[in-house]
Amino acid sequence: MKIFPIVVMCTISSFIQAEIKKPEALAITVFSCTTVNGKQLAIYQKDDNYIYSFGRPNHPELVFSNPKQDVLERSLDNTKTGSSGLWGEKNMINGRYSYSVFWAVNKWDNDMIVGVDVSMEGNLDTVRGDLNFPSARILCDKNKPIYSYPGS
Repeated sequence: MKIFPIVVMCTISSFIQAEIKKPEALAITVFSCTTVNGKQLAIYQKDDNYIYSFGRPNHPELVFSNPKQDVLERSLDNTKTGSSGLWGEKNMINGRYSYSVFWAVNKWDNDMIVGVDVSMEGNLDTVRGDLNFPSARILCDKNKPIYSYPGS
């Protein structure tokens, strides 16, 4: 019976390939949503790193990681101060590009906006962090589940 080792090898090989393509393996989901164009946007935590993942479900097109401490130092939220609403962001960097995964809720009408702004390094106002040019904005679909892990 020489078929058995081949089946086992194919199964192991498929499993290893799946682990490489799925950054969420053995990681905590910090944030996840389906965008309006049907792609999966997610941030995972594995050990002391955050992993950004974007692309087709189970087949991400872009995956990179940043040390969790660096992400937290670059990120802001106003969940404690309030104002006209609550908002937060996780800012991750890949090469010359910044990916700001954000959420905001207007406290007057509970309208929510969630997504990611992508900008190129060097195009940020250093005083306030605002973009000097329109960034690419990809929104999450409000009609699909949006997951955010509390306290991460």
